[in-house]
Amino acid sequence: MRILGKIWWMPLIIYLVITPAFMSDRMDSVPCRKIEVTIKDSNDYRFVTSERIFGLVQNEKNPVLGGPTGEIEMESIEKEVLKLKELERAEVYHTIDGTLHVDADQRDPMMRLINRYGRTVYLDVNGMIIPYSRYFTPRVLVVSGYIEIPEKAIRQGNINSMDYNSIVRKVFRLAGYVTKDDFWSGQVEQIWVNPQQELEIVPRAGNHIIKFGAADNYIKKFNYLETLYTDALPKVGWDSYREINLRYDGQIICKKR
Repeated sequence: MRILGKIWWMPLIIYLVITPAFMSDRMDSVPCRKIEVTIKDSNDYRFVTSERIFGLVQNEKNPVLGGPTGEIEMESIEKEVLKLKELERAEVYHTIDGTLHVDADQRDPMMRLINRYGRTVYLDVNGMIIPYSRYFTPRVLVVSGYIEIPEKAIRQGNINSMDYNSIVRKVFRLAGYVTKDDFWSGQVEQIWVNPQQELEIVPRAGNHIIKFGAADNYIKKFNYLETLYTDALPKVGWDSYREINLRYDGQIICKKR
């Protein structure tokens, strides 16, 4: 009985071993009939188009369409696509119908940085640099003025190699706090970095400028400012002051119109 049982199982085992290998060989021999590019969150961010990615996959140097899918160097294509700094992830694979799939995720911009000469880049939450696009302008916190990202950091594609106490990284941490905070993400419109490397904030509500001072101790400063915004300004009027000064530790100095 044991011998008969083993004989009965043997065809099933052979089928399970041979079939995947046969199917794999068959899939690899199928010609590539179509390239399908899918970009996640393409309705929210339009830094990269499907056509741009398609051009990296199928071109004169690397004709993919028509050739066997098994001969496509998918890892090389992934590396080529990921040269686009606007992308966070890319995955390339093919299916049995001869379709080569390219799935990509765009980076999520957190802030826009504009230096005093007008050069613009975006930064995501990890400090990765997203190149400026004249075709798409996301609604994010704008930081402008006397603030520069060195060319070395631009080439590396992120600001993480910069000095931790540089103005860029200080403002980056402050911007991260603002965008994550439910109250301040709806209040702060723009941040200006003056020649003394101090910050001036343009709020969405009210007709005043916030002289924030240095980017240090920003949480304490925002706590003071939130108290003013929630307790005082609704009573005296949002347009009562032309300037709110937080430059001095533990003090808020308001200048009337």
